[in-house]
Amino acid sequence: TQNAALQSISDVWECIDSHTRPLTAELIPSHASLHRVLAAPAFAACDQPPFHQSAMDGYAIAESQNNTWQIIETVFAGDMPSLPLRPDQCTRILTGAPIPDGTLAVLKQEDCILDGSSVGSARPWKPRENIRPRGSAFQQNTPLIPAGTRITAGALALLASAEIQQLQVRRHPTALHLVTGGEVVPAGFPLQPGKIRDSNGPMISALLNEANIPSSIQHTGDDPSLLSEVVASFTGDLLLISGGSGPGDRDHTLQALTESGFSIHFSQINSRPGRPMIFATRGHQLAFGLPGNPLSHFVCYHAFVRRALARLMGTPAASLESATIHGDLLDPHGDGRPTWSPARISLDHSIQPIAWKHSGDLSPLATANALIFNGADQKKSPVAPGPGTCHYLPL
Repeated sequence: TQNAALQSISDVWECIDSHTRPLTAELIPSHASLHRVLAAPAFAACDQPPFHQSAMDGYAIAESQNNTWQIIETVFAGDMPSLPLRPDQCTRILTGAPIPDGTLAVLKQEDCILDGSSVGSARPWKPRENIRPRGSAFQQNTPLIPAGTRITAGALALLASAEIQQLQVRRHPTALHLVTGGEVVPAGFPLQPGKIRDSNGPMISALLNEANIPSSIQHTGDDPSLLSEVVASFTGDLLLISGGSGPGDRDHTLQALTESGFSIHFSQINSRPGRPMIFATRGHQLAFGLPGNPLSHFVCYHAFVRRALARLMGTPAASLESATIHGDLLDPHGDGRPTWSPARISLDHSIQPIAWKHSGDLSPLATANALIFNGADQKKSPVAPGPGTCHYLPL
């Protein structure tokens, strides 16, 4: 049901959460899972290490009364010992190689005194020294990576070591970005007087690409019939419509969504920038009508669309954090609404606001990596930050 009243940011987040369900799972080879999100935990298929293993280059030693051992063979990584150790015997062994039966410890080669075919120890040693027991890193059937984790290169290495061949991951969401406005010209076309270059298209494409989400883009101009036709035939998961979300004579987003069977959950939010934002659903499909101004687009994507994507993928949504603020929040046109301001968060967890002139100002987006949240939410304000601190959303 459409709600044209201003929605608090808390209400918006709750509405997005309640109308967004994780995508179905699919089984894929683990080697092809980079950046995918686990739909089920990954369990180890073997022990690691898979055998008692030498942690050093040196000598695997048996018991000895005089701390002197006779070398009986050499075992390299990838080989298996052919002889068990008896008292006063040792095996020359390399890092990663399986230790022979009868081994009490592995002596580092730099702590050994070599005398022909025998070895002595230059220092006291302890039982099980420099031995990695089988399964000491993890054992078969150990849960290694929880559901909701995005697979990284390090995770791929862990999966390979655990002999995990396949994974249950969330299906990729598919997205379509519609750019409205007869004045907006895509790249590659001449810019006539009165026209402006499309910047929202490249921005959204890049943001979705960073999130590893396949997307396509289409320019519909100010043609309400074309917009309605494309919206009606949309078969993907996420529909983003640039511009046309307000009450203007050429703003057709709300009508196109309604006529195409989408349920409108809200069409105005208590946020600056981003007031004329629409959120709608049709079955499992999500649609956002985003304000056309680039800074509004940037803010609404990070503060709201990204939350929906996290829900689709079954990952935690980004939440407000606190930081020490340096400088003043420059907001010459503030009207009392909660405001998102571009900022730069530093490694020392201090944050510097970036000056912006209006919601069409792209300048701060080149260096922003955070959005400062300034102003109380009308429903459930976060805990007020202390003196010299602020709340921010990491990008």
